Amino acid sequence: EVFQNLLLASFLTLSENTISKHSIKTVIELSKNLHVLRHTEALHINLSKDDFNLENIFAQIADKVSKVINQDHAAIISCEKSTGIAATMCIPYLLKYQGIGLKVAIKNMKEKRPNLVMDPEIIVKLEA
Repeated sequence: EVFQNLLLASFLTLSENTISKHSIKTVIELSKNLHVLRHTEALHINLSKDDFNLENIFAQIADKVSKVINQDHAAIISCEKSTGIAATMCIPYLLKYQGIGLKVAIKNMKEKRPNLVMDPEIIVKLEA
């Protein structure tokens, strides 16, 4: 859990057991193909196809996380490429709905996950 009701997972470790254990209702999946997990709603984003429109993706993720958290549920962001991309994709929610600046958001993420390597290309686009 990186923030209240917002979790990260490596695509390879995302399991129905994890979903159940943390009462996750929504999976935001960054992958080429959607992998359906029972009892969850999915927001599937194919970054390799959609990354030219990252502003729209940032808004989609931020809005979905906010909606889920406001309903007192949990969301998990999972990426098949790396947890660094998944972690970086938590930042749009923090910027838009928590009023946190980019540098503070990055610092908070690194405090929660000290070994985290965030995606520098996405960080540059978040700065824009």
